[in-house]
Amino acid sequence: MVESKEIIQETDEPVLWNHSFQLLLVASGIAALGASLVSPILDTLVGPFGVSPDRIGLVISALFAPAIVLNPIIGLVIDRYRRKPVLVVGLVLFGIAGSLIAFTTDFRTALVLRFLQGCGFSATIPVAVTLISDLYSTETQATAQGFRLASAGLFQFVFPIIGSLLVIFSWRAPFLIYALSLPIALFVYLYFEEENRHNDSRDGKPISLDSSTGLTLLLQQRQIAALVLAHGLVYVPQMGFLTYNSIIIVRALDGKPIHSGVLMAVVSITLAITATQAGRISGFFSNPIAPLFLGNLLLGGGLFMFSSAPNVLVAAFGVVGLGAGIGVLGSLFRSRLGNIAPAENRGVVMTINESVVMISFTFTPIVIGFLTSPLVESVGLVDAVRLVLIAVSVCVATLIPILIGLGFPDDFSSMIPPR
Repeated sequence: MVESKEIIQETDEPVLWNHSFQLLLVASGIAALGASLVSPILDTLVGPFGVSPDRIGLVISALFAPAIVLNPIIGLVIDRYRRKPVLVVGLVLFGIAGSLIAFTTDFRTALVLRFLQGCGFSATIPVAVTLISDLYSTETQATAQGFRLASAGLFQFVFPIIGSLLVIFSWRAPFLIYALSLPIALFVYLYFEEENRHNDSRDGKPISLDSSTGLTLLLQQRQIAALVLAHGLVYVPQMGFLTYNSIIIVRALDGKPIHSGVLMAVVSITLAITATQAGRISGFFSNPIAPLFLGNLLLGGGLFMFSSAPNVLVAAFGVVGLGAGIGVLGSLFRSRLGNIAPAENRGVVMTINESVVMISFTFTPIVIGFLTSPLVESVGLVDAVRLVLIAVSVCVATLIPILIGLGFPDDFSSMIPPR
């Protein structure tokens, strides 16, 4: 039996010096490579797998699809039993299935392996997010969740570059990077200390739910539902940018593919920096939801500026705002959810939250493509993409504050100056 210790409510020890937390950072980082490691080399995979370019994108969709269904189930399992074994199994499955893709040229087999890797992905990042919520109290959790996002951003910045270099020698080589999750799983198994979750209380007045209430009652809680839906919207602009970055930069602004790659790196770096500072940013505001509005302004404004940019430089400034908005909102939404959810249901809450994020990842490119198609004949591809992305930025920037206001009416009303 792993020795457990009480949840860290107050500590002078820097967040990063906690060894269990360090293991969660590395586990989250390797899992974050699920899509970002493969995305830059998709064109290279068309030949070996013998498929058309429009079908090779299924390699990405196959990874995210399992999480939509599995995340809530995993949440129930880790609330009823323990979190650490699920994380270990997830890392092992993620690494083995991902690495085995290097040894096949059959596209269907590759998709099955990616689906299995997606099952491992479902048992990794959501569980790591939940464990961080277990590990840290309100005062430090925003910072801790920020470091987790920063770790993912760092992995997504470094390893795709390594993968792009390795593919020069063989298209198989980048997939072997996924094997790094196997020693990580071993270290988690040996050294991670799962926290004592009994009698855990956050934010003074945690939402009280009996463990038998299930998913329906959880989603009926106004604050949880508002945060989960608003957090899912955060990643709609990100996926819009990732999908149409090259079209805006290369076709609309006469840039080069290297410029698109640089902007991808800028998003990751900006996200990493702001995510680590989310707790500090939150400390500047007396109203707990005020920093969410700041992040929303950066998110929507960043995509708007990128989509309407007259040149690459202006687009770069927009991308900085986009990355900053994702970093701030991603950290604070997860932190807020972890604080208001009681220990006995926290796994369900956090994994439902990650399922909604996966829905955004999976369906945003499809929906944007559906909206763009009717406009192409009348205004052309470039302007159609610009118009749809601008509309997305406005809609997201409008819906997130509405959801926050519905979930936290008292905090929202206190932000409105009296007449």
